[in-house]
Amino acid sequence: MSLRPRLVDDLIPLILSASDHWWWRDLLRLARISPAWLFHIRKRLYTTPVLYSLRSCSLLARTLSENPSLCPLIKGVELCPISEGTFLTAADMQSVRYILGLEGLVSLTLGGVFSIGAERFLNSLSYPESIVTLHINGSVRKDALSCPASLEWDDVLASRFPSLQKLELSYLDLDITYPSFPYHLQLSELVLCDVQLVGGDLSHLLQETDNLKLLRVTGEFSTEMDEQVSFVVESYGVEFLLYEVECTSPWRPMVFDEELPPLASMLRVLDLNGVRVDAGTLDAVRRCYPNLEVLRVTGRTVSLGLEDWVEFVKSGGCTKLQRLQVPEGANEPPFKRWGDDNALRKVCDERGVILDNNNNMYNVII
Repeated sequence: MSLRPRLVDDLIPLILSASDHWWWRDLLRLARISPAWLFHIRKRLYTTPVLYSLRSCSLLARTLSENPSLCPLIKGVELCPISEGTFLTAADMQSVRYILGLEGLVSLTLGGVFSIGAERFLNSLSYPESIVTLHINGSVRKDALSCPASLEWDDVLASRFPSLQKLELSYLDLDITYPSFPYHLQLSELVLCDVQLVGGDLSHLLQETDNLKLLRVTGEFSTEMDEQVSFVVESYGVEFLLYEVECTSPWRPMVFDEELPPLASMLRVLDLNGVRVDAGTLDAVRRCYPNLEVLRVTGRTVSLGLEDWVEFVKSGGCTKLQRLQVPEGANEPPFKRWGDDNALRKVCDERGVILDNNNNMYNVII
């Protein structure tokens, strides 16, 4: 009889959850310890497989077909083959269709080869009604001279995703077809990262969405996209706006236009990077976004001095403001660092506003 202490099986999930960065080779070694370890390792490995080659897609499809008991473990999948050309063989498509035919998928990421005409693969989903999170990621195609990532969104495609809550589109050409019939999305988050809108309007994509909480837009400045963002913020009750742009000249988004009338906006969190922030911008914030709780401003196009921020907080225009993050100086140019920000800290303390340097401080509210 062995006198060595035995690890209680109930501790296995706690050990595995202690780190999010287990090497897969280590996990395979742990899986050989006992059936209990194998059970929990399988749950970890198969929850959301990430596949970076067509061969790995084929191997996963073969493994699942030979071990059907593993299929219920898969809740999401990331298909991002990056090393092959754009040509898919019949065998490749058979493997991909098998994976996209799995029941119970709640999250799906299409990248690499599968981000080119992504609607082709979305139409191969057997259970699109269960998808909650969808990401089309064309980042590895962004510098390609041919066959850029693309998505054609229409009402037929949209109607297949009644449970979709988060849609993230990255580095692709987006063509939104004017809908021929109304549809309703449960969308609460829309993320657009370096998206080129080649046709249609975001309103055609959102349609009768009534639960859009978060809108995040990053990428190069575009007048058309700026107009779209302004319309969505006004019309869909957005509570969290994260706006990060790359612009060669100072520019103020339309959501801060000085001629905008006061709005009964629901906006609670505003995160700006790269946009022009001056006295006119702050005045628009006071007038149009009375429910603002978090304001974060970063980038090299902020021309406000310390006294401007002190006056903004002191005025109490945003009576619900709880957290504020601002640059450590002004950019006129040149960049002029503040020597002492005690005046701003004092007025923030008086107003009950936390002057915060946490880059992700809006997560406190979200």
